Amino acid sequence: MNRTIFLVFVLILFSSTVQAQLSVSDTELALNPNNNFQQTFRIKNTSNSDTLRWIITRDSTWINSSQYLGQTLANDSTAITVSGDSTGKRRGVYSGKITVTNRDSTAESRIVNINMQVPNHPPYITQSIKDTTLIVDSREDKNKYVVNLNNHFKDYD
Repeated sequence: MNRTIFLVFVLILFSSTVQAQLSVSDTELALNPNNNFQQTFRIKNTSNSDTLRWIITRDSTWINSSQYLGQTLANDSTAITVSGDSTGKRRGVYSGKITVTNRDSTAESRIVNINMQVPNHPPYITQSIKDTTLIVDSREDKNKYVVNLNNHFKDYD
């Protein structure tokens, strides 16, 4: 009786894809005159091996970012400075957000909420009449005030 022996080898390959992992140091930033309407947060890559490729988008034009596109090495972080443009804004709180998205996994994103506090603007001089009277326009209440200077100017010629 002949016996035939068959050897069967089964090769199982496991594939593990390690992707970069996105996180941010802050989820809310407050912009105001005390910090010159700017703050910094960090984009972090918590992966041990992959480079994080990211993109930043904003939902308001008054929000600006020091970078909008970049990459961060494994176990590293990138500083991003966010600033707010208060030009022409009335007193109040303005809210918006920026979104940081992993370009290799668009399902992975983090939101950073931005709140900008715009204070009262000081009155500014808009017109002068006859060297002794100024009309001062207050941006806040839209009233005009007349100020008599009583010739308290000194000539510095």
